[in-house]
Amino acid sequence: MEADCMWTTLRKIMAARTPIRFARYVAVIAMLSVGVCLAPARADQVKIHAVGRVVFHDPDQEIHDHPGTMASLNGCRSPNWPIVGLPGAYVQLREEGWPSSPVIAEGWTDQDGNFDLKKLADGSAAVGDVNGKFYVQVRTQDTQPFNRVDVHTFDGVTYKFDSTHRGIHHFDKSSPVQTVHIDVVDFDSADDPVLRCSATVYAHVRKAYGLYNTNTGRPRLPGDNGHVSVTFGWGTNGMWTYWNDIRIERSFDAWDLQSIYHEFGHRVAFTADSPDSTLAFLDDAARFNYARSHDGTEVRNRGYAWAEGWADFNHAVYRPEYRPILKTLPGGSGNGVDNDVENDIARKLLQYAEQCGGGPSGVEAAYKSFVDTLIANPGPELAAAHRTSDKPIHSFEHFAALHQARTSCAFVSSGSASSPIVSGNDRPDPSIASVQGGTVSIVRNVGGHFSRISSTDGQSWTVDAPAALQALDAGSFLSGPAAAVSSNGKSLHVFGRGQDSRIWRAYSADGGNSWQVAWAPIGDGTFTSGPAAAISADGKHLHVFGRGVDNKFWHAYSSDGGNSWQVAWVPIGDGVFTSAPTAAMSADGKKLHVFGRGADNKFWRAYSGDGGATWAVAWSAMGEGSFISAPTAVVAPDGQHLRVFGLGNDSNIWYADSVDGASTWRVEWAQLPAAH
Repeated sequence: MEADCMWTTLRKIMAARTPIRFARYVAVIAMLSVGVCLAPARADQVKIHAVGRVVFHDPDQEIHDHPGTMASLNGCRSPNWPIVGLPGAYVQLREEGWPSSPVIAEGWTDQDGNFDLKKLADGSAAVGDVNGKFYVQVRTQDTQPFNRVDVHTFDGVTYKFDSTHRGIHHFDKSSPVQTVHIDVVDFDSADDPVLRCSATVYAHVRKAYGLYNTNTGRPRLPGDNGHVSVTFGWGTNGMWTYWNDIRIERSFDAWDLQSIYHEFGHRVAFTADSPDSTLAFLDDAARFNYARSHDGTEVRNRGYAWAEGWADFNHAVYRPEYRPILKTLPGGSGNGVDNDVENDIARKLLQYAEQCGGGPSGVEAAYKSFVDTLIANPGPELAAAHRTSDKPIHSFEHFAALHQARTSCAFVSSGSASSPIVSGNDRPDPSIASVQGGTVSIVRNVGGHFSRISSTDGQSWTVDAPAALQALDAGSFLSGPAAAVSSNGKSLHVFGRGQDSRIWRAYSADGGNSWQVAWAPIGDGTFTSGPAAAISADGKHLHVFGRGVDNKFWHAYSSDGGNSWQVAWVPIGDGVFTSAPTAAMSADGKKLHVFGRGADNKFWRAYSGDGGATWAVAWSAMGEGSFISAPTAVVAPDGQHLRVFGLGNDSNIWYADSVDGASTWRVEWAQLPAAH
């Protein structure tokens, strides 16, 4: 206790702020050195119990409501963001002192950010001066039950935030423990924006880790004993991951916060591929050129596209609100041999997860199995062996083959919806517009731009003349096309979801030889799917459909072949969907059917007997079939004989058939014979 007495006396001398002659100062030090004090030290020491809460202003809801946005987080400070507790933060209780402030208790905040500190890690009780001043130091470090997450500066120093200093709230002689109320420690009060944002980064990295635990059932990430190192505030040029270390720039905006879930995907995949050291990772980083900017549409080497595509997919698994955006990201596909496209890989992974998981609700279950496949196939530690091994995964095709071998779940690429007079498309696949005995037009998306080829006999195919090609090429699209043509083959309409998410239209009066309209938007509606279209035999009654941002199907209608639009846009009932729409209409333009895949993975139908003026059915489930694709539909000219097709959970094509306009179904559902 002599040392405690010495520091207590020194504090009192310094607190007095009175001049002390040098000789007297030396005498005091001499007395202290032999343990002489004016009062017993033990009487000044009491057990301490400190309580309080650590909070920050969390933009999570704003990110949820505006996925994929680039809105600035303004230094992690906004009065519109709710104040929430910071969970899992390491908190030290310190007593104000000189020349240092000793740690007298430690612990972690609970899920709501509360802390209750009574002892040190070794179990010894917190003891402090009855007249002392106490404060807590909050650190962005989670070391329980192991070193999980640490947010630190570039030189490895964990971010620390000190509370205000408090004395014992109310001294109670009868109580063996005295309480210090620290109250609220708010990171928003920090002047340094990087320190403020360190709490935001820490909270969301821990959230990502928690989602990994929940989705995979694994307590630790692969590599480095499960540790996630986060270097924050290192510069002003982006965000990237170095094996186990996520590095985040000082300039912190909304996209960066969402990108934490992208970068966490890198942390999963890089260490699954190279769990024991960075040797193979560094070789991959060099040969695949990981360290470069990207927007997801570039045609890149397969290793690069796989790494970024997996990270985008990881983002969509952890943040479900991002999934509709991922499905419609721009960009084409690579040749699948020596190059690929990041956005295409991400879309395929999400599609594959829905197939293996039995639909959109099974994505998380499929993610667990996907991670199991990654972890089951690490490469050798040494770079030379890693390059030649058949185990490390650096392409989607290799991953799908290994996953199928392990689980028997095969990847099936979804096709587009098409019929003689109607098509709807969620992906950049081709669309068909044809008439019996006439020209067949195939419109396709190549790198975000549409082009057409045609045939009159199905044997030989003609590419459009340069002028016609140039007209179609002027548009830039996020979806595949939808095409519709009149019965004489002359009035040809092509629709697509533009870069602004509106539906745009091109029109040819001569079957595609020239284009009188290329391109014009239909109203101001914005959409999350590609369009579907249906046209009457005379080319006058034209209907267009798309899935809105509310996941309802919206409808536009023109009675004069697209010259004007009497309806643009109105929703069809209250149904919500996970696919693009498909439509089929009788030749007279009166009997109109619309189909989509609901959240339950069933196909649902809406029906109008008056050309869309009213809807007699909106919506009715089509039996118990469960599907992993959008529907496709065809109808006879009289509007009575109707067939609907879809890809089932077993990856086989199933169909339903009605001969009375869907009043009844003579087939519901039957599997098409397998191809031989």
